[in-house]
Amino acid sequence: MKILICTVGGSHQPIIKAIEDSQPDFTLFVCSEDDPDTGKPGSYEQIEKRGIFLKKDFKDEKPSLPNIPTQAGLREGNSYAVLRVYADDLDHAYSEISRCIYEYVQREDVIVADYTGGTKTMSAALCLAALDHDSIDLQLVTGSRNNLVKVKDGTEQSQQAQIGRTRFQLKLRHALASWELFAYDDTLLHLADQKPLNRDDRGTLQAVRNLSTAFSAWDRFDHVTALELLDNYLSKYGKLLAPYASQLRLLCNESSKQIPARLLDLWLNAQRRAIQRRFDDATSRAYRLLEWSAQWLLANQASIDTSRVAVDKIPDTLRLVPNNDGLYKVALYEAWELAAYHCDEGVRVFWEQNKERMKDLLSIRNHSLLAHGFSPITAGEWQRVTLFVEEALLPLLLMQSSKLGIRHLPPQLPKTLTF
Repeated sequence: MKILICTVGGSHQPIIKAIEDSQPDFTLFVCSEDDPDTGKPGSYEQIEKRGIFLKKDFKDEKPSLPNIPTQAGLREGNSYAVLRVYADDLDHAYSEISRCIYEYVQREDVIVADYTGGTKTMSAALCLAALDHDSIDLQLVTGSRNNLVKVKDGTEQSQQAQIGRTRFQLKLRHALASWELFAYDDTLLHLADQKPLNRDDRGTLQAVRNLSTAFSAWDRFDHVTALELLDNYLSKYGKLLAPYASQLRLLCNESSKQIPARLLDLWLNAQRRAIQRRFDDATSRAYRLLEWSAQWLLANQASIDTSRVAVDKIPDTLRLVPNNDGLYKVALYEAWELAAYHCDEGVRVFWEQNKERMKDLLSIRNHSLLAHGFSPITAGEWQRVTLFVEEALLPLLLMQSSKLGIRHLPPQLPKTLTF
């Protein structure tokens, strides 16, 4: 079914023209209610009033025409309906029109929205409601003008409004809002069906898709893919992307800086999970960060591999039992004990000051669903993890990585994209 929705004001000519040109199966007339101050009847009279009461021309002394449905040959009962809205209440008009449009869209009707008549508020409400759905065509009736009041009678013609770029920009803005929560894949889903006709919009869409894919890959620790995609846009968006490309090169290229760079990157990833309120995921990453940090320090300062510790490297204070293969392996807590024994003064001080706090962090992790427990990690428990990492572990890591030239935590992944 083809539906015409038109806002009705004081002029009947453009409404008649819209009906003639659109040839709808059903017409919804959006009309104003009675004026609350003066009591003057609203524009619904143009549809519902009986008899001869409309002037063919504004200058005519007497009316000579019936209501709009009669002029347009619309059958009463099933070919049109009236929706009354408050003439200057945008919220009310928009919500009422949207309610009707939703029903038509669910039926998969073909919808044309004509915003020529009515108050500015009513026209704005119809346009806003129509922009919510890609399938709706917007149109207006225009013609020759010899003043700013109305077009000249007899020159009216329906014209489709060009809203493709407007719709795309609205979709793009909505899609990019997902970056606020680092939900880059959500942006891709929102834009999956977009096919803008404008060349500039097509370029923007491709850039947003590729950059969202890049940061999504980074968020999954696929640093190589992320770097390959970002490199393509450095010449155009260098100011935004240059710091991230530099960080990705540290993460991708084998060097003495690679592991400390990855450790810091892992903490930023944990923070992103916490911002999404995925505290179990965030804590799992914090646990891995604590474990990997000890492994890096032992390998870097004492040439110790925690998966196969040489017997002569095991201090008397650390009781280890070999596995079935005769290898001595150490878990997280024992790895830090081993690091405190073999590594520099900074590591020893960290261990002495924080080994009890570390037990608290391990307890939180071990009781979580992703470890050995049955309860989700709470925001309060995550806060305890955060304080431990930021007050104790990160200062140690930055002190150690500064010897290699990494002195600061790198920037978090972007939450906005501006063109």
